Amino acid sequence: MVVSKSTVVVQTAGESESEMPEEYALDQNYPNLFNPSTIFAFRLPATGDVSLNVYNILGQEVATLTEGPFAAGVHRIEWDGRDSAGSAVASGVYLIRMQAGRFRQVQKAVLLR
Repeated sequence: MVVSKSTVVVQTAGESESEMPEEYALDQNYPNLFNPSTIFAFRLPATGDVSLNVYNILGQEVATLTEGPFAAGVHRIEWDGRDSAGSAVASGVYLIRMQAGRFRQVQKAVLLR
């Protein structure tokens, strides 16, 4: 698993079999509006490669939060509002894209400095 300098894996935990996610999902980040950081939770019904990328409103990639294999379960990633170079990004709307196999989902996050 590759994790950028600007992220922290808060929790990577499979849940009990009875609570295992039945479908892929990227939950809305919390908090949203955020400053200085926010947490994204995502759900995987099966083990597989996952990438979480942050884009600005122009569609330019700002940061890769994580890229690599994850076990089935619920995972949480914290983003501290920094780009891939470690510089703080400006206030604004950012798009977070999750890709896991054929699954893709996008959520909006608002950074307010």
